Formats: sequence, structure tokens, C-alpha cells
Amino acid sequence: MKYNLEHFSELMEQADVLAENKDELLKESDDLQFRLTSDITRSPSSEEVQEIVREIYDKKFGKGASEFTACWFWHGVNSNAA
Repeated sequence: MKYNLEHFSELMEQADVLAENKDELLKESDDLQFRLTSDITRSPSSEEVQEIVREIYDKKFGKGASEFTACWFWHGVNSNAA
């Protein structure tokens, strides 16, 4: 909360930019979801599907977030398997 108060004007500017671009952002999100679900016979592990999932995740959480999360998950699975 302290961070939010200290950076209130910056956060409001970011919110304004999002509001101005909401239609474009929603269209991009819809396009990615359509690409992901247009052929449900594809394997979830296929490179094409994984690339779309990375795009969705990175758009939502920021560039590189999908790679970080995959690395974190992989490390957790491997360390618990031992």
C-alpha cells in the first residue's frame, strides 16, 4: 500500500494508458485465445501451442514472465522428485 501511495501518479498514468488502449488490448487477447482454441486436436505440448501460451502469459504478466515461470516450475518439479 505504501508503494501505491508513493507512486500514485505513475499508477494513474498507467491506468489511463490502459483505458485508452483497452479495445486494442481486448482484440489482441481475443485473437490469441482464438489462435489457441481454433484447433483443439493439436497437442498441448506442440511448439505452436506453447508459443501462443507464451504470448498470452507474457502479455498478461510482462515479457519474459513465461520463461521465468517455466524455469521456476521445472526447478520445483525436479527438486521434489528427488
